[in-house]
Amino acid sequence: MPVRPDFPETEKNNNRGAKRMDVSIVIPNYNGMKYMENCLRALEKQRVEGEPETEILVVDNGSKDGSRELVEEKFPQVRVIALDDNYGFCGAVNAGIRASQSPFVILLNNDTEVRKGFVYELYRGILCKQEGRIGEALDCWAAMCEKYGDMWQAWASRASELAKLCRYDEAAADYEKAMSLMPHPQLTDPVEAIAQLCELRGDCAGAIRAYERVVSILREDWSVTQGELLDAPLRTIARLREKLAAAAKRVSRT
Repeated sequence: MPVRPDFPETEKNNNRGAKRMDVSIVIPNYNGMKYMENCLRALEKQRVEGEPETEILVVDNGSKDGSRELVEEKFPQVRVIALDDNYGFCGAVNAGIRASQSPFVILLNNDTEVRKGFVYELYRGILCKQEGRIGEALDCWAAMCEKYGDMWQAWASRASELAKLCRYDEAAADYEKAMSLMPHPQLTDPVEAIAQLCELRGDCAGAIRAYERVVSILREDWSVTQGELLDAPLRTIARLREKLAAAAKRVSRT
C-alpha cells in the first residue's frame, strides 16, 4: 500500500472548471470490473429532491482489466483520475481528496452499492449543524444510521460529525461500529480517530491500544512492513508510553 505525496496521474472525463460541488464521492478502483458498473449505477439512482450537487471521482490504481475504460465509456459524468501504478486504497483516497472540488468528501469501496437517499441524509444533517440546529442534525444522522445501518460509511460519517461536536464517547462507539461492518482489507482511519479521541479524553492507555490496532491492520491487511505509514503510529505509541511512565513516576513521588 505505497503512498507518496505526488502521483503521476492523468484525468479523463475532465470536469475541472465546472461549478463547485457540495459533496465529492471518491471511489478507489483496482481491477474492479465486476463491481464498478453496479457501484456507479447505484449512485446514479441517488437523486432525490433537495439532494446536494455531487461529483463522483473514480481513482484508478493502474487497473489492467478494463475497468477504467468501462467507467470512461459508460459514465462520462464521472471524473476518472488514472494513476500510473497501484498505490493502494489509501493512496487512491489521498489523490481523490486532493482532486475533489467540494468541502465534503464521502469514501466508497468499489463494491459498495449505496441505497437511494444516503448522501442526502448525511448532507442534510451537516447543513442543520452549520445553521446551529444541532438537535435536528442529530435526528438526521440517527435516521441515516437506522436506515443504512449495514453501511460502515454511515456510522463513520456520523462519528466524524459527533466528534466535531465534542461528543467523544458517542463518536468512538460509532467508529467501532463502522470497523465491525467494514470488510477486509480495512481502512485504519476509524481506529486512528478512536486513538485521537482517547488522547483528548486523557486516556493514554486506550490510545495506545488503538494505535496498536492500526499497526496490526497495516501489517495483516495491507502487508506493510516498513515506511512512514508504519513508523508514524509506532512513534506515537512510544510517545504515549513515555507519557504514561512519567505520570506513574509523579504519582509514586506523592
